[in-house]
Amino acid sequence: MANSNAFKELTKKTALYRKKYKAFFNDFCEKNYQLLIGAIAERTPVDFGVLREGWSKHSAMENQGEKIVFHIYNPADYAAHVEYGYHQKPGMILQMEMRMGRLRFVKCLGHTFKVGSGEPTGNAEPDENGLYTIVTRKRYIPGHHMLKDSVNEFKQELPKRYEKAFSAFNRRNG
Repeated sequence: MANSNAFKELTKKTALYRKKYKAFFNDFCEKNYQLLIGAIAERTPVDFGVLREGWSKHSAMENQGEKIVFHIYNPADYAAHVEYGYHQKPGMILQMEMRMGRLRFVKCLGHTFKVGSGEPTGNAEPDENGLYTIVTRKRYIPGHHMLKDSVNEFKQELPKRYEKAFSAFNRRNG
């Protein structure tokens, strides 16, 4: 009879430990999800903040049974170009406008065989409509890799974070 009571007690403790562990694990994942989104946003270049804000507004963490899945998404149509970089033709004639202290693309006016400096032409004065004309010089604009670098860094740090948090959890609930 004593073994039966000890087994029942052990079963109760095990069930309670599992319940506490599940809460601990969900909390651990939520905190690390927030850290990852923050790291991605921190690496994201900012002009108007749309790209940076897109990470937190459109990404989510989801429980799928025994798995927790991070869905990381940015709806900005240019997010992939900023992440991976892009090619352009040297000699493209672009019309730009000055917004918030930086030149912003307005439209492409065509192409020339003369490769420019990428800076506003002439004496850097806008035309009568406030627009600048530039001729592109670079073929490839490199990416910022804000997502890839953040996820790779996160993958390296995660086992240490988990081990530390799990040890603390076991000390409290052991």
